[in-house]
Amino acid sequence: MRNVDLEPYQNMISEGRSVEEVLSRLRRDGHSRIESIKVLMTLQDCSLTEAKRAVHASDAWKNAREDAEAVHESLIEHLDDESEVD
Repeated sequence: MRNVDLEPYQNMISEGRSVEEVLSRLRRDGHSRIESIKVLMTLQDCSLTEAKRAVHASDAWKNAREDAEAVHESLIEHLDDESEVD
């Protein structure tokens, strides 16, 4: 994971931009969900749980959230199928 230059995102917060706008910019700039979480923790002085929830619920990461939920559903179905075989 690379270091993120916080200045442009800090400037956005200082200008009164929303967390959603910051997350959208982070994603456009090529940063990962993990990097976005770390940036939020730093800029918003929030906990890991709060930052994860904000990223997970954001429109900026909506498709990644949907993909993760699909994987979780598939895994649950697979585990259910496996338990029926035993």
